[in-house]
Amino acid sequence: MKIASKFKIILFIFTFLPVVFMSWLLWDPLSMKFQFAVSVSFFGVLLLSLVIGEAAHYWLLTRQLNKIKKFCEEVKTGNYDVELLLPGQIAESSEENELLYLMRELNLMKHRIASRENSLKNALVKLNDAHLQIQSELEMAEKIQNAIIPAKFPLSETLQISGSYQPMGKVGGDFYDVFMIDEKKLGIIMADVCGHGLPAALITMTIKIAFSNSSLQCKNSAEIVSKVNQELFSIIGNMEYFTAFFGILDIETGYIEYTNAGHPDTFIIREDNTVDMLKTNSPIIGFLDKLEYKNNSSYMKKGDKLVLFTDGIIELKNKKRDCFGMERFIKTIQKNNELNNEDLINTIMNELVIFKGDVKNDDDISLLIVKLNESEAATMIA
Repeated sequence: MKIASKFKIILFIFTFLPVVFMSWLLWDPLSMKFQFAVSVSFFGVLLLSLVIGEAAHYWLLTRQLNKIKKFCEEVKTGNYDVELLLPGQIAESSEENELLYLMRELNLMKHRIASRENSLKNALVKLNDAHLQIQSELEMAEKIQNAIIPAKFPLSETLQISGSYQPMGKVGGDFYDVFMIDEKKLGIIMADVCGHGLPAALITMTIKIAFSNSSLQCKNSAEIVSKVNQELFSIIGNMEYFTAFFGILDIETGYIEYTNAGHPDTFIIREDNTVDMLKTNSPIIGFLDKLEYKNNSSYMKKGDKLVLFTDGIIELKNKKRDCFGMERFIKTIQKNNELNNEDLINTIMNELVIFKGDVKNDDDISLLIVKLNESEAATMIA
């Protein structure tokens, strides 16, 4: 029998016994007063026992609810050692049976929450360790990529070369390089790998090796790019690709032969501010095998600048979602054409910062400028 029920019965007995005792002392069955007094006393005691019993019932429920409240407050603060002690017996009413069920479920829920929190903590530790490992690998990749992308170029009386590389993250998919193919021919490469991050950075390292080796084996820019395409396709298949401008500049004559493989139109800014566009003439690299690549040519005179870049410049957006654009890019160079390469690049980068404002870059930005100096002397670039 439940506690509350026992309490009601005991209460009823101990309140009813005095009435029975007094009735025995004053026993007078013929007295109407006696009969009335006994009836009133009986119903009064019955009503009183019911009222007191319900009050006790309410007190027991309130006590259990306060326990539940304190239990929930402890669990809320992260204390999972607390336990909601169940009463051995509670009242028989459906409400109290539901209360007992609730208390049991809360205990089970607490154990489930504690178990889930421990699992999440363990997962967080593993995730943090993995994050630190990835950061370490990215820092190493950043060092390697910075080593293969030239930040400064040897001084030369014939050429003035400057570049700037700003990856969107620690590493990126842009790449540029200049290297001597022979005593008078300079190889110039600007590439943009599809995608960002570590996979794109790894491909840029392959690009450097592929162009360097192919330039020693092939005669012109089209053959070189074709061989690079075959090598890269054999490595990455049709999973990734990149665009590239590859030019071969004769530093004695100013003759430049180039292949523009899906890359934005490169251009030459003449000393008189006129522009010669070196347009796209071939498909992208690395996506399909056995593609046909073409080569075109132009001339650079003393004082002319060959401007190579990736689409991160012309597609840079501001808060209004306007692009910096090719026209604005060319006008910025024309306006500052008298500057040396280093100062010109700094000016362009400042213009990009002003244009985009607080908007974050959504692509890598690369810029390379090769100027043919006034001097006629030809000096080999290591």
